[in-house]
Amino acid sequence: MPADQVQLAVDGQTGVGCGSRPQQRGSEARRTAMAGIYGWASLILREVVRYRPLTAVELLQADPATKHYVALALRGWEVHQHRSRSALRRLSVDLFERPRRAVLSASWGLPFGRLSVLKRLPGRLLTRTQYDHLVRILRDPQLRGLLNASPKIRSRDLAVLSAFDAPLIASASLRAVADIGGSTLGYVLAAIRRHRPDINDAGLIGLCKGLRNGNRLAPWLHGILQHSPLPQPLWDGTGAIAPLRTVSEIQKAGKELHNCLVEPERWLPALLGQCCYYRVGEPLGPAVVAVVGDSLIGAWRIDSCAGEHNRPLRAPTKRQIFDAFAAAGIHFYGDDPRHRTLHWYGLVDGFPLIPPW
Repeated sequence: MPADQVQLAVDGQTGVGCGSRPQQRGSEARRTAMAGIYGWASLILREVVRYRPLTAVELLQADPATKHYVALALRGWEVHQHRSRSALRRLSVDLFERPRRAVLSASWGLPFGRLSVLKRLPGRLLTRTQYDHLVRILRDPQLRGLLNASPKIRSRDLAVLSAFDAPLIASASLRAVADIGGSTLGYVLAAIRRHRPDINDAGLIGLCKGLRNGNRLAPWLHGILQHSPLPQPLWDGTGAIAPLRTVSEIQKAGKELHNCLVEPERWLPALLGQCCYYRVGEPLGPAVVAVVGDSLIGAWRIDSCAGEHNRPLRAPTKRQIFDAFAAAGIHFYGDDPRHRTLHWYGLVDGFPLIPPW
């Protein structure tokens, strides 16, 4: 902050200058500077400065870690001190006179450890919710360990970590957790536990340490599960339609047909028994059919059927494929499971309709 603006801030509180104009100019400059730096906290800081005018200088000259400390203390006052004026008066005095850990502990009613994490937060102030996330993480030794291992913390990392409830992933990197997302990682861990019972907790921790970012999820997961058999398919297929029985077979089909089966998000439902993939060969293919378990209707249905590069199949070819699945007892297709398969290729009560593909 320029020295003349800092001096204006102090003058505005102490009344230095002739008449009321310097005081008004100082107050206006201070409010503008505070709003630009502290955002949502600036209105509360007006009261803090009113209780202790010299605090204005310290606030305007604060480094990023100090600004986060101030905002965190104010958020604690809002949440745990119920915006008490007497508590804010005490806080205005303590803010720059007592040790920071002691101030935050009193403000939040919680013990605080080392505060070096504040130096690795974004330069700008966080939102109220993000500070709530930060406190929740700091209270969990494993989640706090992830923050401590990261040289730079993004604001979105806090939301992901705060909502994540799988302690083992604390062995992975913060970047991996934030890039992939807590729900997907929880799904991944469930699949690994189910299909690799030979991997105990210690082994899983070791594996997680090798997951450094979201871009590595596919090869990382493939290396762990590539030889794991999938649950028994609901139908063994025909000469032209064969179930894909391992992760490697799913990935291979994705590469050959240039579709999304190369992505881990497509393997996991199959590993957990919620989806079956079928490779369609000559004379009907090449194509892949995905069959999913639909809990709404309590039955399996064809979720998708496509050729190379996800191109739609010709209507006669699609009809032959659907006939084969219908003969195996899979009678539903598409986003609207109320329509049986035969309806979709144009036969309703014996009257042909225009096919929807």
